[in-house]
Amino acid sequence: PEYIEVEEEYEEYEDVPELPNIGRSGSGNTVHSPHSFSRQSSQSKMITLPDVSKPVSARHEKLLEQFSNLEAKTEERHATLVQATETFALAREADDLVQWLQEKLAVASSGETGKDLEHVELLLKSFKNVKSDVNSKDATVKELMANAERMLANCDPALAATIQEKMQQLQKTWDGVGKAAQQREKV
Repeated sequence: PEYIEVEEEYEEYEDVPELPNIGRSGSGNTVHSPHSFSRQSSQSKMITLPDVSKPVSARHEKLLEQFSNLEAKTEERHATLVQATETFALAREADDLVQWLQEKLAVASSGETGKDLEHVELLLKSFKNVKSDVNSKDATVKELMANAERMLANCDPALAATIQEKMQQLQKTWDGVGKAAQQREKV
């Protein structure tokens, strides 16, 4: 917008009340229009600011470094949580397999020889089913053990202890079922 400076003398208007000192230049009777006052105010408000680019740049660099550190910690935490998830999934699978093997172990280690021919045939059939079921789980057990070894190679020590404990328990139960099945076959 175009600014126009208007100066009027008070003497021409006798019934105009005395205006406050705002907007007056000097001590005369000259009054400035609002437009000229705005222009003068904006001109007087122009000041030179100190150069803040160096502090801003330093702060920006510090924020970038903090963000980078936060990002690295986030990735590290994510990796730890993924390891924990894999560990507990492996532990659950091992527990399920151990429980299943213990059920089969009860049948395989039974010393019962039967009371009559039908009972003996039933026990024999049950044992053959157990042996077949156990043999079908051989690949599952080997795969679980291989996964455990892979995880132990680059795992958090606290998680490694859980993995080792579950694998020892699985191995012990697996070996027990195998021995019981061999002994039962001999009988």
